[in-house]
Amino acid sequence: MELLLEPLCSFAKLYQAKNDNNQFSDLKTLFESFRVEIFDQLHQTGILVFRGFQIHNIQQFEILVQQSLQLKAWNAFNPNLPGWLASLMRKYSENLLGAGDYRRYLGKNTVQLGPVDNSVQGPHVEGGIQSTRCHYLSLYCQEPSEYLAETGFNDLQQIWQNFDRDTQNYYQTAWNYFYYVSSRPINLIDKLLLKNSPFQVEQQSDKTAKLILEKSPLVIYHPETKKPCLQPWAFAKNTNSYAHQAAIHQFEGRGEIVGDATANGMNLSWEMRTSDGENLNWSDSDKSSFFNNLYKDAFLLNWEKGDIALVDNIKIAHWRMNGQQGKRQLIQIQANVFNAEECLNAETSASL
Repeated sequence: MELLLEPLCSFAKLYQAKNDNNQFSDLKTLFESFRVEIFDQLHQTGILVFRGFQIHNIQQFEILVQQSLQLKAWNAFNPNLPGWLASLMRKYSENLLGAGDYRRYLGKNTVQLGPVDNSVQGPHVEGGIQSTRCHYLSLYCQEPSEYLAETGFNDLQQIWQNFDRDTQNYYQTAWNYFYYVSSRPINLIDKLLLKNSPFQVEQQSDKTAKLILEKSPLVIYHPETKKPCLQPWAFAKNTNSYAHQAAIHQFEGRGEIVGDATANGMNLSWEMRTSDGENLNWSDSDKSSFFNNLYKDAFLLNWEKGDIALVDNIKIAHWRMNGQQGKRQLIQIQANVFNAEECLNAETSASL
């Protein structure tokens, strides 16, 4: 099968179907026949987009991802619950934490991503709030938006290479420390549910709870390329103003860009510390520079109906741009779990 290849940027490639080879069965055959080559290309590039194929429903998308590409679906925020129960637990956690992005689970591992608004999300690797997360993302555009609402992407490997030596030395020792403060006093049911959560719970004098997550490395080595990559998860309230200002600076001509409501609504803090827990002086100017570098040289993917994108969730961070929601339906499957703490240097970062 012959496809039209178009480089979209230095870390994204588009494969366009021809009219005589654009059916679901054609893409299925392509994925099954060239699976190894596809993943070799994905590791080197970062994003592969397949466009022009007649993908009609979520079931076909799931077959392509989980059968043809043999990806092992694994969702950072759903411990193998049925879709309806995962959605219910998501609403519960959003109530406890004060906000969320309102994603809807269509199955155990298949998610419809949240709606577009006038904000630009902070750059993040999916599940990056914890060390255990997915290596790959697959995305399916069932319906595009009416206006803008692209997905932004950046190359975390290239961003690291662009840092000067002093900046690299500073961030090389940094670990992400995340903690929430609950939006309301916790009750007995909360305490029971939190026992099976990844949080360490510290009850406060006002009956709210500080919910502390295990540290996770800010910089890891890609298991295939052996090159260092930043690993941000920019949904914290204490960093949102810096992300907001960087987005305004980098993305001009898009109308008013407001602060991300999810980050503003959750009392989540993101701190930089050493592996021993010693605070690093992550200054205001450091944060401004950090987020400007994350948004700089971004690639904005304008989705078309039927698009399928494969994303290396170690090399590439993503975020939702501002725009009009319309009938936009963007579907996601996370896949192939790994532990970032096993990728702290090139020697121990084994292929996944």
